[in-house]
Amino acid sequence: MFTKSELSGILQALQTVEDATIIPVKSGGGVCSRQYIVKGLNGLIDSGKNRISFNEASKLLDVDDKYISAIVSTLPEDEWGLNGREIIPKQPFAHLENTLRNHLASRVVTVITYSREENITIEFLKKLVGYLEREWDLKVYWLGERYIYSQKFLEGVVEGVRDDVKDTETPVEFEELTVVKEGNWPVEFGQKVLGTVGKEDAYGTWTGGTFVPSIYKTHRRDEVVDILKNEGIIAIKAVKRGYIDKPDKFLKKRVGEVSLLKEHYVTKEWLERVTKTAEKELEDNGVTNVRELASKLTPEEQLNVQELFRKKQTRKLLEHGSCLITRELLDELLKSCFGYAKEEAEKTWAATEKGRPIALTSITSWRSLSAFLTKDGRLLQAASDSIAQSFLPKVSASYSDRIGELREMANAAARVHFVDKVYLRFVINRAAIEKIQDAGVQGKLAQDLMIYYQKMIVDGLTKLRDRVADTQSQRMNERIEDAISTVTNVFSSDDIKPIAGLHVIQQELESLMKDIGVNRSAGEEFDASVKSKMEEMRNELRVQLEKASDLSLMLLVVLILLFSEHEGGILRATGKYAPKILKQLRHRLTDSDYEFLNYVKGAVIARSSVGGEDVERLRAWGSPQS
Repeated sequence: MFTKSELSGILQALQTVEDATIIPVKSGGGVCSRQYIVKGLNGLIDSGKNRISFNEASKLLDVDDKYISAIVSTLPEDEWGLNGREIIPKQPFAHLENTLRNHLASRVVTVITYSREENITIEFLKKLVGYLEREWDLKVYWLGERYIYSQKFLEGVVEGVRDDVKDTETPVEFEELTVVKEGNWPVEFGQKVLGTVGKEDAYGTWTGGTFVPSIYKTHRRDEVVDILKNEGIIAIKAVKRGYIDKPDKFLKKRVGEVSLLKEHYVTKEWLERVTKTAEKELEDNGVTNVRELASKLTPEEQLNVQELFRKKQTRKLLEHGSCLITRELLDELLKSCFGYAKEEAEKTWAATEKGRPIALTSITSWRSLSAFLTKDGRLLQAASDSIAQSFLPKVSASYSDRIGELREMANAAARVHFVDKVYLRFVINRAAIEKIQDAGVQGKLAQDLMIYYQKMIVDGLTKLRDRVADTQSQRMNERIEDAISTVTNVFSSDDIKPIAGLHVIQQELESLMKDIGVNRSAGEEFDASVKSKMEEMRNELRVQLEKASDLSLMLLVVLILLFSEHEGGILRATGKYAPKILKQLRHRLTDSDYEFLNYVKGAVIARSSVGGEDVERLRAWGSPQS
């Protein structure tokens, strides 16, 4: 007899656990066959109501659990299964089968969560899924190792998505759909659903995660058509948002002739409208802003439209500050700018004449010229700025020319003023002194005339020099300075007799007048000037005679007038020279006139008065006819 341990050792030596056919029992020294164990395990699988661990099966069949593990793993798993080191008999297996099938019918199953809840391994779950697919014709998909879902559930969700979007009229996001929000699925499953519906075009199309209904696309396309028909222009971006795949073909069919500029489509009618409006503006105002008319376009497109318009025009158009301007308008504006320059020059000149230091060289800047042009009302600021900058050289030249004219006029006036107020009077006064026969009287009158004209001539020449200093040549300025120096020396000299000094001064002034082009010192023109000035001076004497009440003054004025009439020139003398003047006129007067004047002279010397008729007789000599 072998002992229990000896028998066990012999069996182990003769066979392995996996292929053992004779298996020792645990409770005694006997053995059992492999067939016995298989039968026992099948009985547990068929009738067991609960899961049975290998340890429990070992006790029930009275064999070591290693034989249970080795033999049960060789049995075909059909409606039961091995879950790690336990057996799940048919009845609890059927429960797991139904539970998982129900789960897959209504949700996405989270593998780890379901395994924990049902206390099964993932390997067992995979066998359970395989069983469902075989026995129930159920298609199950794995999302990696984390989730499983059935084809039927996916189809139900897809159908739910279709139901959610079929009546919508505006785009809707996938995540905003009711079926999606209520589903609370993992992202991976949502992507599967979106991937499935995205391949369909029922009720509309999916773009990314957004469903765009067909009716919405139709509305957007109609909007594109309406915009083009009503406004004549639309951006490419707006066309693309209209879900138009082939815009050129679509727009031609729905709208008519359209042109793609670059970023906008425009209709033929829009281009014609812009052209007609621009042409009318040119006709009415001489200026048009095509870019402004096409303001909805990009700057580059605006320029292209402007160039298209310009090429169609027969007359030349010039661009200034984004505006197109006719040559006629530019000529008109230039003419008005010349007028503006003239006015500004005259204002500036007037200010300088009043002693305000203002530059006379040119228009201050193109900005001031632009401000003037803007007042026209037809030009935009940018166009005014551009035109002003192009006009500035010519307008500045016009301004300078006018300043030159005004300066020359003022200089000429200064020269005329000197001739009229100083030179001619000096010549006439000196001519009268030259006619005085009494040398002594002549010398005294010459001395008085020197004194009288010294300041007048020097100041007059100084003002004349100052006036022409900034316009005449250096030679001319030096010439006036020489004249000032010459007459000043004559006036202050003690070596020159007065009568000779007057002669030198007149010669110097005559020479100066000739050099600065004021007048000729001889000839008909000069004689006429002298004659006119002499008559003016006589009239001044007549007025003085008419207003005078002093008998001495009245006599002197009458004698000066008579001397001028008979001898020439006009004397500048005081009353003390009246007797000498009357004496020289003795042979020029009638006896009656001489006796009357001599009578008046006596009254003056005696400081007595004369009768009213005598006074009136004196005044009568003030008449040009006397």
